[in-house]
Order: sequence, then C-alpha cells, then structure tokens
Amino acid sequence: MQSSLTLNRNERWVYIILFLFLWIYLWLRAALIPFSHDEIATFFHYIHSERFIPFVNMHWYANNHLLNTVLAFFFYKLFGVSELILRLPNLLFFPVFFLFVYKLSQEIKNLIWRWLFVIVLCFAHYFIEFFALCRGYGIAMASLVASVYFLMQAVKTNETRNYLYCLLFATMASMANLTLINSNALIIFLLGMNLLLQFKNTAWKNIILKSLVILFTGIIPLGLLARFAMELQIRGLLDVGTHDGFWQVTIKSNTLVFTNSDNPLIGYYVIFFFAVICLFFVLLFLKDKSLKFFHNSRFVFFYLLLGNLFITLFLGNFFNVNYPEDRAAMYFFPLLVGSFCFLADDVSGFINSKISAVIAAPALLLTVHFFLNINVSYASFWKNLRIPYRFHDKVKEYVIPGQPPPTVAGYKMRGYAWNFINFRRGNILSQIHYEGYPDVNADFQLALMEHRSDWLQYYDSLDYDKYSEIWLLKRKTAPVLSLVSDRSGLATGENYTNEFWNLYEGTVDSLAGKTLIINYDLSLLAYENPFTAQVIAAVSDKDNKSLRYEWLQFDFLQSEYNGEPHNFVKNSIIHNLPAEAHSLVIYVWNIRSKPYSIKDARCRIETMK
Repeated sequence: MQSSLTLNRNERWVYIILFLFLWIYLWLRAALIPFSHDEIATFFHYIHSERFIPFVNMHWYANNHLLNTVLAFFFYKLFGVSELILRLPNLLFFPVFFLFVYKLSQEIKNLIWRWLFVIVLCFAHYFIEFFALCRGYGIAMASLVASVYFLMQAVKTNETRNYLYCLLFATMASMANLTLINSNALIIFLLGMNLLLQFKNTAWKNIILKSLVILFTGIIPLGLLARFAMELQIRGLLDVGTHDGFWQVTIKSNTLVFTNSDNPLIGYYVIFFFAVICLFFVLLFLKDKSLKFFHNSRFVFFYLLLGNLFITLFLGNFFNVNYPEDRAAMYFFPLLVGSFCFLADDVSGFINSKISAVIAAPALLLTVHFFLNINVSYASFWKNLRIPYRFHDKVKEYVIPGQPPPTVAGYKMRGYAWNFINFRRGNILSQIHYEGYPDVNADFQLALMEHRSDWLQYYDSLDYDKYSEIWLLKRKTAPVLSLVSDRSGLATGENYTNEFWNLYEGTVDSLAGKTLIINYDLSLLAYENPFTAQVIAAVSDKDNKSLRYEWLQFDFLQSEYNGEPHNFVKNSIIHNLPAEAHSLVIYVWNIRSKPYSIKDARCRIETMK
C-alpha cells in the first residue's frame, strides 16, 4: 500500500513538472514566433474587420475557426494586437488539454500504456505547437480530449452532468474546427445509444432530462454548424485537402508534418498500428462473445476512430468531399493513440506486454523529434513563409518623410506576413508587390536565391533569415523614371458612399513593355473603422479584358483613418505592360459602401527604365 501511494505521488510530481515545462515552452513560442500566414489571414479578415458571424457579416472562407475567432477578438479588444495576445485563446486551453490527458491516463491500469498515452500526445511537436498559434486546432484538440473523457464517464455512470459536459466540449471542439463535426455526430450517437441501453435502469425524469441535454447541447448546435459547413462546401471553400485518396492526402500529409519525413515506411507503420488496434479489439471480443461487450467506456476512442474513418471514406467516395490533410486531419492522432493504449491495457492480461511494447516503440520517436525541433523562432508548418521584424526595420531606414516609401517585392504567400509586420510597426511601408516577382523593379526584394541566378548583379544583400532562407536585397542603383501623369487636388466630398471613385483613367497604348510606378498621396477620413476598401490600378485591353490588377487594402495597413493630411502615402508597381494594353484605371473600391471622404488627393504615374 505504501509503495503504491509513493508511486502515485511521484507520478503526480512528474505530471506537474511535465505540464509546467510544456506550458512555459508554449508561452515562449506564443510570444516570440512571428505570426504565420493563416494566423494573419484570421486577424485581418475576421478579428480586425469584425466580420466573423456566419450568415450575418462574415467574410466567407473556412479560415474562420469560430470559437478561436471570437475569443481572439475579445482579447484583441481588451489588450490590442500582438502575437501573444491573439494566441491567448489556444494557449489558455492547453491546461484543459493536459488536465484531461491526465484524467484519461488514470483510466489506464498498466503503467507502460499510461505513460505511452501521455508522452506520445504531449511530445508530438507539430500537434502541441498549435496551442501557441492563433488557429482553432489547439482549442479543438483540448475540447475533443475533454469530451472523450466525459463520454467515458457517461457510459460508466449514466449521470446527466457527464452528458452535458461531454456535449458542451464536443460543440466547442466543432466550433473551433469544423472537421470535428463528424466526431461530434459520433459522440451524440454514442450518448444516444448509451441512453437506450440503460433505458430500463433510468428514471423517466432522468430520461427526459438527458434527452433534452442531447437535443439542446448536441443536436441543435451540430445542425447549425453542419449548415455552416454545407454553405462553405457549396461555395467551394472547404479546400483543405483533395480527392487524391485517403492514403495520399490524409495519411501521407500527416506523417510528413508529424515527422518531417516523407518515407512511406512511416505510413505503413501507421496502417500496421491501426491493424493491431483492430486485432486487439477482435481478441477482446472473442474472449467475451456477448453483446454487452460492446457497451464499454474503454472502447470510446476506438469507436470514434473507426467512425471517423468510415465517415471520411464515405463522404470522399460518394459525396466528393475532400479528404482532410495535415492540420485538418490532426484529430486522428489522439484517437489513434488513445485507441491503442486503452485496448493494449485491456489485452495485457492475456498477451505479453513486451509484444505490444515492441509494436508501440516507434511512436516514442516522436519524443526524439520533439527535442530535435524545439525552438522559439518559427512555426513548423509555415516555416518557409516566416519574415523577421528586423527586415521591416531595415527597409524603414530608407523612408524619406513626405515621399512614397520604397517598393518591396516578394513571393505572394509572404504578403500577409509583411502586411502584419507593417501594420504593427505603424504603417510606414507599403504592401509587398508580388505580381512581377522575381523581377528587378522593386527597391527591395524578399528573395530566395534559387529564383534568379543574377540577383546580386542588381541588388546588394542586407540580411538573411536562416529559417525561411529569405534574403533581404537592396537595389544597387536608383531607377530612371519618366513622368506619365501627375494629378492633384482631387477630392470626393463629405460622406462619400459610392462603391467606386476614380483617381485616374487614360490610355497606355504607347507604354507597352514598360513598368509603371504609381504613387498615391491621400488625406483620408473614414467615418467607420476599419475601412474595408482598396485602391486599385487595373490595366485592360480594347475588349476590356483584364491584363494587370494591383491593389492596396486600406484595413490591412492601419485601423483608423482620421483625416490627417497625407495619411495614405503608398505606391504600386505595374510590371511590364503587355503589347495589347490599352487602358489604365485607378480607383478606390469602397467594398462595403461605407461613408468616407478624401481631400487633396494626388496620383502620380511614372515609367521605369
């Protein structure tokens, strides 16, 4: 008795140390790692714009992880914008995740499988790092694990409170990540079956109460979320994943992000691991051979794993729904680990544990992978899109007050990262120009050396980021510019609400092959902020077919435009006008037709030699 008590106390201390280590590590990552592409899209399109309520005022795309967006919006309004503030919702859900991993581990009798369950879940770096990102996946995984725990308790005790907690967490999981709708439906089904199986032993009052709990905290919220998901599918916005097969899309993409290796042997191991889980279940059934066997709280992980696999294959094959990849299919990981550990625990009485240990041992390599990849510098999935703040600071040194900022070019997918840094640094510079990249028109380049062999012929190197392998380059000599047009004194009038307002309209037939530099100097007053609008430079041919389209987004640059003189001084590059170019139109697109006014606007167009 005494040795057992001592062991339990020692285990608790290990849990506490493990939790503190991981949570401190996640806090550091949340504070120090630059925002990733998808996090910034979440901020600009939903949090900053305040447009995240489905069917009411939402920017339509699957990037809106509802619960994450709402919580991040709350912290943003309270404390302002920073990586740490916007990542707080997921960060604060990590204690929830760890608590229920701990509670679930206490359901496992065998010490080996108990600690395998904890270690593999807590030391899968790709899985854990989502608790330090402004995405929905950390919240979703914490809520899923909590829901599974209460589902187990509901099956064991049939208490109404466990039904309630189970469904509340299941709904939260789906709100944080719509791909968990399938798991949510399965949880509701399992609770319904549990209620039926325990029908005779349950008082009518409790049957009605449990039914109401299932209806109002399970079925109705699930229906609303399913309607949201269906609308995204109809609009073609559920685009994470493809139809290339479950093996190719789901298994291979996850083994790659979890291990940083595309070796097919890892995928084969996952399939073997799943086959062993199924074998364990069959062996347990053959030992019991009764229908009561299936009504067992310890099979919850396995039922959810099997059910999700079936639903995913069914929807993919018969309804053309994309097979989920990498982060969208991440929920299979805790279901797979939980299924193995609980079933291995149950078969350990009549199967040598050493055999199971040999089977599970490769999974522990995730712990090695964790410590090889531990860092506070980059997010694994978006590592190659990382831009350090110091790049922006170095370009800012070349800004001349009252003049348009230097032009910066780079790969399109790095645009969000640059915009967010510029937003946080006070909107000193302009957006990245990406349409012509890798050309040599811009003053600065965020360049990969393999994109051009002659970069250093035109540019000097200012800096290098070893994580994304991006170089910051500065042009050696200033370009020769020729004036095309210089219009000033333009104004909209007060409370202007028209959708479009032209700054310039003219022909460019004689400018084929040339690159245009367009400088804007506006004094803008937006009566409602953020001002969701763009200034657009569009080139068309004689048949009005679009040839070039450059835009600057006002609300991606700053939150408020208060009418101060020259509060929008930016530029655009239209690279290499094609021979068929005929007309150039430069205009403000007031996307939401909100009132604004522009005084003393100037639009200057030059060609670059």
